[in-house]
Amino acid sequence: MKTICFTHEFTLLSFVSTTSNLYDYEIVTDDQSGITYFQSDELKLQFVSDDFLKGRYHTIRDEVDIFVGWTEINKTFGKDDMKDVRRFLGKNTIFVILDDIGEYSFEFDADEIFDWVESNDKNYFITQRYPIIKSHERILNNQVYLPLFYYFIDINDFLFYHPPLPKFDYQNVDTKYDFMCYLGKDSEVADGKPWRKEFIDKIDWKKRSIWYPSTFSSLTDRHKLLRQYVKQTHNERVADYGQYMLTSLLESLDVKVKIVFESFQLVEKDLDGTYSDEELNQQFLTEKTLKCFLYTQPYILILNENSHKLLTEFGYKLPFPSYQNGLLDFINNLMEGDNLEKWIKSSLDSFNHNYEVFYHSIKDDTLPYIEFFKKILK
Repeated sequence: MKTICFTHEFTLLSFVSTTSNLYDYEIVTDDQSGITYFQSDELKLQFVSDDFLKGRYHTIRDEVDIFVGWTEINKTFGKDDMKDVRRFLGKNTIFVILDDIGEYSFEFDADEIFDWVESNDKNYFITQRYPIIKSHERILNNQVYLPLFYYFIDINDFLFYHPPLPKFDYQNVDTKYDFMCYLGKDSEVADGKPWRKEFIDKIDWKKRSIWYPSTFSSLTDRHKLLRQYVKQTHNERVADYGQYMLTSLLESLDVKVKIVFESFQLVEKDLDGTYSDEELNQQFLTEKTLKCFLYTQPYILILNENSHKLLTEFGYKLPFPSYQNGLLDFINNLMEGDNLEKWIKSSLDSFNHNYEVFYHSIKDDTLPYIEFFKKILK
């Protein structure tokens, strides 16, 4: 039996979901340690918290065959240093860095990563990012679906899954607006995301209506009071994002189409979307893309070229171009006559297809990262 430790529960639960047809897992709690883990005839899967890493990992160090993680262990070592983590592990332990969370949580130079993998035959790297990195048999890049799994666990409060939503019936919905668009809670802040508003201002809406819901500006005194309590008893992230911002799948049925900005930074003032290799390597997806796939309400995702390409290659059908390939002109064309209604009708099959692709993928044991793990487990 192989013992695998995960430093993040979302990563662990995603792995269990996609391999549950391969391994007959059961839940086991160790009477002495109180640790609960997944176990099959072949595998023992255990979550190791930051506190466990600091105080108790040494008790199981030599029993761990594979150590999977990155995000949480930054706290333990106080700095982002892959070599520090490698020294912390047993010499025979395989170290798999699994980069599956969105945001700028894993910022290393591609050459540094390659050199780290090359330095030890027990080092492996699996990532959603890094389209530009030297090929290596122990590196698996461009796994665009990984953050979708991560956030699926996140928005469903670990195992309390939302049941799949019913399909959106466009014909029977009396909408109040043509479009809806979140600009982000800090879109008007100097160091926030002002480019989103700049992009929206380039659209000629003609007679079309658009709604800009705002979760955080113009808070009432009651909201401010409750927010302060949540901030002090939980943390600022929960207070600022909360359940509505992150977990709400039904943001509004009063609109025909959602315009959704994915989290990528436009680097030129003229918004031409030109990136250096380093910037391209750091692009990622978040819950914003996932929530579109979990419901069939029409949407236009504002994606960079690389994310659009990888999602399409994975099997998603995106009835709109990427930001760099004419998205602004595409949206402006929808404002002409009845083009919007025609586009919605012609795209419904794509939205239904994407819904099915995601729900299939979360239990697909043939995914490249699972095949990669199978090689590691041999």
